[in-house]
Amino acid sequence: MPDKSGREVAVEKKCLILASGSRLQYRTLRCAAEYFGSVYVLGSNEARPLSSSRACKAFFEAPVRKDNFQDLAPDLINTICADLRIDYILPSDSITTRYLTTTRDHLEPRCFPVPSTAVFDILDNKFLFSELCRELELPYPRSHLAADAAALTALAEAGQIKPPAVAKPLNRDGSSGVTKLVWNSAAELSRQVEYRPILVQDYICGTDVSAFFLCQGGTDLPWVIYRKDNEKTEFLDMPPVLEACRKINRHFSYDGVLGFDIRVCPDGSFYFLECNPRFWYNMHLAQLAGLNFVALGFENSNRDGPALNIRDVSVAHLRAVPRKVATHWALDRLDWKILRYFGSDLVSNLWLLQQRLSKAGRMADGHHL
Repeated sequence: MPDKSGREVAVEKKCLILASGSRLQYRTLRCAAEYFGSVYVLGSNEARPLSSSRACKAFFEAPVRKDNFQDLAPDLINTICADLRIDYILPSDSITTRYLTTTRDHLEPRCFPVPSTAVFDILDNKFLFSELCRELELPYPRSHLAADAAALTALAEAGQIKPPAVAKPLNRDGSSGVTKLVWNSAAELSRQVEYRPILVQDYICGTDVSAFFLCQGGTDLPWVIYRKDNEKTEFLDMPPVLEACRKINRHFSYDGVLGFDIRVCPDGSFYFLECNPRFWYNMHLAQLAGLNFVALGFENSNRDGPALNIRDVSVAHLRAVPRKVATHWALDRLDWKILRYFGSDLVSNLWLLQQRLSKAGRMADGHHL
């Protein structure tokens, strides 16, 4: 845009993030702040902790709660964006991603790519995803759907499930509600699961890896596959896993971010565990290593060439960096990035750390499995 002298003046890019919570959503906020000049948040009351982040220009509390976010009027979003000259809208979790699948045609700013509502609902439901894997002949643990605890007990009494097994709710985020089931008598099962319906699967021994993609029409633009341990996150090249994931992406001609949790067995075989058609908690590590999925979602619509990816790279976790110093290891470029990431928004990161160390946070991260 030219000023009065005719010189071109850069126009600040502004983004509005929709949020129904604060932990995962904080990661989206930080990635967005690396790309946009100003980032605003419109969130339910559960998202209010985001207002303390230095990455948040301003927080607007939506007149809805997490459980009824779908009732948020698109006109409110359009009004906020018009008043603040915001040109981009970004979801930050499952609830707001689904919200955009139903409302994007009624929103004036440009929205981050999302799939159709029908596709989202299949991939966000663990039982429907298991049926999809069976249809596409992809490896998935043997699964049963129990209507309630009584039906779960009946499966055990009939010998259709054997210990150990894993119980899951159909559409909670992260590992929330996921329970490893061990029993001596079937009657014990009714006390181990409090939700309904219950997806129960064979327990698969092995190592967990995650794969995330940003797709346009089923073609991945960037992708990452990574494995975590207590010290670091390793970005990997696993061609069989990559091709299996791409089979799902192509099947739906998928648009947007899509992730898979996968269990790799000691013999190299693997099983899909679940699908996450949304941003994810460790997306900031990909951004620090060179791939900002938020930025690429708005920039890559006409990109040609091979998909971008990270491989053969390790990012040390924050708690491991001081140990490297204490043992006289030199800090590398990514170590310094991790320290700057934490220190540049100290209050929010300390709050996030406290949340992770709480019992609820450890359960959501799957530390009980």
